[in-house]
Formats: sequence, structure tokens, C-alpha cells
Amino acid sequence: MINSDGIMEHMRQESYRPLSYAELTAVLGISEEEENKFNKVLGRLEKEG
Repeated sequence: MINSDGIMEHMRQESYRPLSYAELTAVLGISEEEENKFNKVLGRLEKEG
């Protein structure tokens, strides 16, 4: 399930480094079918800062 908590949990890891969009979808296991929802969640997080 794609949600902002899951994305933020990944980014809070001590070993986290900035990733490209493609790298982030791969690491989080985002399927092609889930990409639209992922884009919306990621966009909302970016706006929230």
C-alpha cells in the first residue's frame, strides 16, 4: 500500500540518500499500476515540505 508514512519511514532511515524517481520506485517496490497513486502522494509530500 502506498502512503506518505511508508515513504517518510524509508527516508528517515540512517542509511538514506537522495534517490532519483526511478530509484525510489524500485526501492519501494512500486508497480506500474501503483505509479499514479505514488506520484500523487509524492507530490503532496513535496508541497508539504
